[in-house]
Amino acid sequence: MNTKKVDVVVIGAGPVGLLCAYLGRLCGLEMLIIDKSDAPIKVGRADAFNARTLQLLEVVDLFDGLYSEGRPCNTLSAWSKGRFISRQSTWWDELDGCFHKHFMMLGQPHFERLLDKKLKDIDSSVLRNTSVCDIKVTNDGCTTTLSTLETVQSKFVIGADGSRSFVRNLFKVPFEVTYPQIIWAVLDGVVDTDFVKVPDIIIFQAETSDVAWIPREADLDRFYVQMDTKEFTIEQVVAKINRAMHPKTLRFRKVVWFSQFSVKESVAEHYAADEKVYLAGDA
Repeated sequence: MNTKKVDVVVIGAGPVGLLCAYLGRLCGLEMLIIDKSDAPIKVGRADAFNARTLQLLEVVDLFDGLYSEGRPCNTLSAWSKGRFISRQSTWWDELDGCFHKHFMMLGQPHFERLLDKKLKDIDSSVLRNTSVCDIKVTNDGCTTTLSTLETVQSKFVIGADGSRSFVRNLFKVPFEVTYPQIIWAVLDGVVDTDFVKVPDIIIFQAETSDVAWIPREADLDRFYVQMDTKEFTIEQVVAKINRAMHPKTLRFRKVVWFSQFSVKESVAEHYAADEKVYLAGDA
C-alpha cells in the first residue's frame, strides 16, 4: 500500500475545495485535492459571484481571468401582471470598503475550469475518479484511505464535499435540516422573447407563478420557477414562465441545463473535529 505525505488533504473539488487548495499552494503548503468526478462540471450549478467574493478573487489574482467572461448586475426589478412595479439597487450602498458593488453573473463551470488549470500549472492537479473511504485522526495528524487503497498522511483534512458530506457524516457532526417544502425548477438556456431584455435580475410576481429571471454570461439566461409539485416537465416550467410574464411571451431556443431543488436550511453544529479536520462550503 502506497503512502503519500502532504500538509493538507482537501476532499471535494467544487469551488470551495478548489479555492482552498489554491490558497494553500499560494501559502507554500503541499496540498492534495481529491474528487470523485472525472473533470470540472460543464453546465449548471451556481450562477453568480457576490461583491465580497470578487474582492477576494482580486486579492489572490483570479479576478481578471473571470471578470472579463461575466456580466455585472446590480439591480433587481419587479413586474406583476405585465406591469413594471419597482427597481432597486440601494443595498449596495451599505457595503463599506467594497470595491465591486454588484454581482458578477457567471456560471460555476467557469470558476472550476480556471482553478483546475491553475492547480495543474503549479503541479497540484486534482486527484480525480477517487473517493475517500476512511479518515483516522492521531496525535500526529490524519491518515486518509482512498478508494485506490492508497493512504495519505497529512497535518489537516478539509471536508469541502458538499451538503451530503462524507467527512461530516464520518465524524458525526450534527446537521439538522429544515425543509420549508418549497420546490424550484431551474433552467439555463438561450431564449427568444418579446420582453425587452435588461441586465437586471427580474422578479415576476403572479397568482400562478413566482419566477426569477437571472441574466448570465454570453447569450445565456437562467430562470428559477417555483413549482407546485415534485414532478414536472420542461414544458410545464416554460408554461409557468409565460403565465408570469403575460402578456409578453418567451420560448427556449436551446436548453443547456434543467434541474430542480428543494429549499432547505441547515448549519453544521461545529466546523472542526479534533482540531485537525475542518468542514468548508456546503459541508
